[in-house]
Amino acid sequence: MSVRRIFIDANIFIEMKDLDALDWQKLFPGVGAICIVVSMHVIKELDKLKNDRTERRRKRARAALHMIDGVPQRGRSILREQPYSLTLEIAFPRLHEWQKYHLLDENDPDDRLVAHLIEDGDGLLVSDDTGIRIKASEYGVMAVEPPASFRLPPEESADRKKVRELTQIIQDLEDRRPRMMLKLGCPSDPIVLVRPLLEPMPDDLQDELVRRILAANPKLRKPQNTIGMHSLSQGPTPVDWVKYELNYASFAERVKQHVASFHEKLNSVPIALEIPFEVINTGRVTLENADVGIRLEGDARLYVDEGENSDDDSGDLRNLQLEFPRAPTVEPSYGLSGVRFGAISSLHIPRIRFPGAVSFEWDIVPDDENARRANLSNKEFRVGKRHSDRIAIIPEGSLPLEVVISFELEAKDLDEAYRRDYPVRIEAADRDWTLGDWERVEAALPDEVRKIG
Repeated sequence: MSVRRIFIDANIFIEMKDLDALDWQKLFPGVGAICIVVSMHVIKELDKLKNDRTERRRKRARAALHMIDGVPQRGRSILREQPYSLTLEIAFPRLHEWQKYHLLDENDPDDRLVAHLIEDGDGLLVSDDTGIRIKASEYGVMAVEPPASFRLPPEESADRKKVRELTQIIQDLEDRRPRMMLKLGCPSDPIVLVRPLLEPMPDDLQDELVRRILAANPKLRKPQNTIGMHSLSQGPTPVDWVKYELNYASFAERVKQHVASFHEKLNSVPIALEIPFEVINTGRVTLENADVGIRLEGDARLYVDEGENSDDDSGDLRNLQLEFPRAPTVEPSYGLSGVRFGAISSLHIPRIRFPGAVSFEWDIVPDDENARRANLSNKEFRVGKRHSDRIAIIPEGSLPLEVVISFELEAKDLDEAYRRDYPVRIEAADRDWTLGDWERVEAALPDEVRKIG
């Protein structure tokens, strides 16, 4: 694939957009590879421009020198690979034979670049300077003017910049209205929450757990002298050993089924999926009686973690009771116990709640009577202050689930409440068993099972 070599002058770096952002195929349609060549003469010009009195020229020159500094020695930097290749290289000119170029002045930076192009013999020039293009063309070098779309927006004049800054100062001084803003700590179009779901327990762990449960509930041995229905001790109650054998086989099968469904029991425990948010006083006055009202619409409930149960890092999973089918006995009857599950509850010991004095406090938390409402309050939300918090959603419907969460910010003297509604999509995602999951199951096993290794 042929490579088109393009020499550029310092002005391209200063007045045009970044090299990798320019559509070079507008100038050279169909070209698959373009190499931008920076002459050492251009680098010297950029080195002078980095101290220019104009801010934009200084910044552009320094950025260009930084990019050029990253070009490997005797190599190329890759600026773009698709839809065409764009590279950058540095070129060092030979000693120019100025006596051959009667139109060129060796003290003129543009003329030195033209001399480099003539002696290179393989490059063309891209410049928006008419003078350098005319000189290059006179010596047989192809010269191209960049399109207007390459150019940066006009630079703001110093006077215009000063007027704009003074106007902004006046507006800021005039604007004494209270203002409050909400920022979410997650993408919000829509908010996507993921509810992790355990996959079935690995087969080897299931087999090991079944072995331990059956070892803790061993099968009774039939006495050698007993045939059919017979008394164990010549007592009045006969034992049906055939029925016992069938019941124990059924018990063993129920244990296997019970263990195989452990992931469903763990998945049934509600999980609070958090949404981080931040409230900011963006005005220039203290906000009095600031409120953040949160509402939820949909098949889910809100949950506020106030940090009162910090020792219970794993939530209510530790309270999960995994009762197993009861082993049969030789007595005439036996039963099966149910299975109890732990669950997150937003009910706490009732306490009197007050708005925070100078910080936000939850004065309304979700409960079983009103599970879709919460409120933060602050009597004095001071200028420039920020409050970071979290509100959680517990899905109650089948997944995927779509709900809407609303935040309404109010305070004294606000022109109008600041309200934002955010769609929320709750999705399920399978996850593998971890050591922590196995430890929670282990902690919920009966004592006699845990003793068996």
